[in-house]
Amino acid sequence: MNCNSGNNRSDNKGPGHMGPGGNQMDNRNSDVFAKAENRKTVKIDEKKKCVLFALNPRLYPQTVVMRASYRFIDDFDVVVDGDPLSTISVTIKAKKEDDASYSELEELAAAFFRELIHANVEETQARRYADTRNALIGAALRSMMPSVAAKEKSDEKSTKKPDSSGKSTDKCGCC
Repeated sequence: MNCNSGNNRSDNKGPGHMGPGGNQMDNRNSDVFAKAENRKTVKIDEKKKCVLFALNPRLYPQTVVMRASYRFIDDFDVVVDGDPLSTISVTIKAKKEDDASYSELEELAAAFFRELIHANVEETQARRYADTRNALIGAALRSMMPSVAAKEKSDEKSTKKPDSSGKSTDKCGCC
């Protein structure tokens, strides 16, 4: 079972990264998910080959949950449900039920939490830098505007026709 969910980011490596033949990540995931299952945040159902999440929307807003869930839909069946004010429920199920062991479901849960954190950071940074981004876009558009304004002025001059009194009018040549 591939828990990378089509994620091509290379930032999954870190102090707990499991290298070839290693199992450091497995041991840490087991401890973390044992605690999470006690808090009812994560439930791994080995019989149904799925992972159930009960997420706090104050920690993981609905937009963040949807974004993280979207990254998994190519490889897994994902259902997002619940009340965005109290608890958001997410169920992630292997599309091929016969190839998901308990440890692979644990890794799937860990991968989903990494995606939640990643999506949350992306959203926070987008909000933080929105004013800067909008100012840069505005400046770029304004720098393009003088050439557009000059072209419009030249177009206006070419369409003005003098009337019988010698004053120019804004009428086109067909009127």
